[in-house]
Parts: sequence; structure tokens; C-alpha cells
Amino acid sequence: MSEKLGVSDLKDVLQLGLIVRNDAVKALDDGKITLGDLPTFADVIPAAAKAISGVQNIPLEVADLSSQELDELHAWTKENYGVGDEHVKEVVADCLELGLKVASVVLKALKVGESKADAPEVAPA
Repeated sequence: MSEKLGVSDLKDVLQLGLIVRNDAVKALDDGKITLGDLPTFADVIPAAAKAISGVQNIPLEVADLSSQELDELHAWTKENYGVGDEHVKEVVADCLELGLKVASVVLKALKVGESKADAPEVAPA
């Protein structure tokens, strides 16, 4: 690959996935997630906002991803989130897959021009 685009937006998506992963593990410490765990997930909102702000670049950065850049993402994940060597490749792959799915959903919604008025109303659970 050419490495023309870099991995800054991929790191944002990766960070979002890792924050959700780590927060879920913390919240599930007692075996369940309740409203009392809401503060545990407070850092998800700013991470999601950052990841979604570059969502249009995610598919492009993945397509342009070189093996050196992938190694960089693995090292970044280990250094910043303590993911061990035995799991880092799988965790990064899962987070990037999640990022691609989120990008697809958001970009399709933007392309169609969905707005709150266009979206179907969902009844509270």
C-alpha cells in the first residue's frame, strides 16, 4: 500500500473500540451492566464524537493501510491500552471492522440525507 493517508482517523476508531471494550469489562465486574454503570461509560461520548468526525476517511485509510501502519496500530494499542501480544492483532482487527461498519452506517445515512424527521420513531423499551 502507499501510506499516503496515514492512520490518524483509524486511531480514533481504534480508540473508541478500545474504550468501549475496557469500559464494558469494568462495568461487568459485578456480572451485569446497570444504570449505575453509566459514569463508567462517560468517556465513550467524546471518543465517539472524535471517531465519527473523521468517518469519511475510515474506508480510505483501511484501503491504504500498509503492513508498517498496521504494525504501528498494534504498537499503539499495546502502549496505550495494555493489550498483550497474544491478543493485539485480534483486538485491532475487531476494532477496525467495527469502525468500517460504523462508517458504512453513518455514510449511508448522510448520503440518503436522513434527518431526525426522516428517521422512524422508536418506542422506548
